[in-house]
Amino acid sequence: MAGKRTGQERMNDALTLSRHDYRRIYRQLRTMDDVRRLSPEFDEDFLFAIYTQRTVREVKRRFHQVSRSAPAFRRWWRKGQSFLQIARRIDFPPVLTAMIILRLDGVGRKTFQRY
Repeated sequence: MAGKRTGQERMNDALTLSRHDYRRIYRQLRTMDDVRRLSPEFDEDFLFAIYTQRTVREVKRRFHQVSRSAPAFRRWWRKGQSFLQIARRIDFPPVLTAMIILRLDGVGRKTFQRY
């Protein structure tokens, strides 16, 4: 039967994925839009899991580097840039960008989580 593949068919393909294909998909998943773009070919939950792994790895690798630059980001924010604009500029998750900036102003983790 030609046409749109079922979720089960896409999931079976994901389970038999070669290392090469995994890396190819991993490199293509830069944003959530990429997850949606590739979902006709692969199961969306599978793609989201790979995207999440990539995001976590990137954040762990760059967190301290980004934190060291927080005073500059705070200046940008005070001059009117939104957290989202700053996050896109530095290629870092917006919520973590906001947390890093607000911590410079004395906002603790628990207080931040209530926002």
